[in-house]
Amino acid sequence: MTVPAHNGAVATCYQCVTIRKSAVDGIGVCGICNSLACAQHGGLPRNRPAFHCSRCIPGLLTQSAGGSPPSGPGPGGGAGTPGSGPPTPGGGTGGAAVPAFQSSLDFELQAPDLAQASADQRGAVELDTVRESVRRLFGLYRDERPRREDFLGRIAYEVREPVQDEVGRQMRQRPNAYAYWEERGGLDGATSTEVDAIVERYRRWLIGGLLPWMVSIHPVLDENVWVGARDEPGGMVDVLLLADAIGLQAYSWSLDPQRSPFRRLDVVAGADPGLVVLAELYAQSIPAYP
Repeated sequence: MTVPAHNGAVATCYQCVTIRKSAVDGIGVCGICNSLACAQHGGLPRNRPAFHCSRCIPGLLTQSAGGSPPSGPGPGGGAGTPGSGPPTPGGGTGGAAVPAFQSSLDFELQAPDLAQASADQRGAVELDTVRESVRRLFGLYRDERPRREDFLGRIAYEVREPVQDEVGRQMRQRPNAYAYWEERGGLDGATSTEVDAIVERYRRWLIGGLLPWMVSIHPVLDENVWVGARDEPGGMVDVLLLADAIGLQAYSWSLDPQRSPFRRLDVVAGADPGLVVLAELYAQSIPAYP
């Protein structure tokens, strides 16, 4: 069967078409999300049995950062890596697998085209800001002060304007959508309903998905173990690999890491929630962030 051509290409990279609005031939189908990707949007990790696209590789980078990811077919997200076991009393994860990447350099050697294409975005991620992001992640985990409600309030603030823009577009384009929402409070009512749905989705993830996602990175849930004490270097988690994950996600979605990812509804709808939360915490941790 012949695949219909798109701008002269037979089978084009999903991310090139949807994000960069260009047509580049794909070379592999992602073993996680089944999207077709080109060499600059994918790679074949040596310790994984399938090609991975650049939207799914950041999950492998976060797991690799901790050095002992749990076994399973995917890189985590949602409710954690499928197939991984719970933390054991000895600090294991119930079946550890070999990390996909042993270091940032190892990632660059395994996926050279992708690494080169994303070098600017990955290189711009500040390591001290990554460490502060991790500390704030642990604040969410412990729900300090209460940190989760503050975080969810921030989500509601950031998504409201783009949601209102999209609801307005939908109401203008579709008479039935206009009629539906007019019965339910018009534009303001529709915006509030959609914002509440996004916030509730992330509330559920914080309750049920945050813990297994963190365990998939490193099973010892202590920020000083992960990134070292505030005034001391070191830690068990490779912050350069975490920086790679944040930067690669920015590259894959054409994100500005200094702005909230919740300003982009396509990211909110389609990206790994753990990585979206980490990107939000990174944006909040930048000293100049309002």
